[in-house]
Amino acid sequence: MAVTREKSQLMSASEIDRTLVRLAHEILERTPDLEKLAFIGIRRRGVPLAQRLAKKIESLERRKIETGILDINLYRDDLSTVGHARWSARPIFRSP
Repeated sequence: MAVTREKSQLMSASEIDRTLVRLAHEILERTPDLEKLAFIGIRRRGVPLAQRLAKKIESLERRKIETGILDINLYRDDLSTVGHARWSARPIFRSP
């Protein structure tokens, strides 16, 4: 019989939003030149996080923050067990 895991909620939507606001403020405090700030999200779950953080900072500073996507499929050490990766040549960083 297959074992099923019960999902648990670590944070509510409002707790996640408050955490992102705190992270955005921390990043702003430690970044002297916002022209050099960009977020790169690792494909799948890191991409939405990078985009949400960028939007939080954009709303606070009223300036565009660049975001990009990093696909690490070609660098996985378990490719032989998960099948062949589909890929195409794309830049690591690109503007939306």
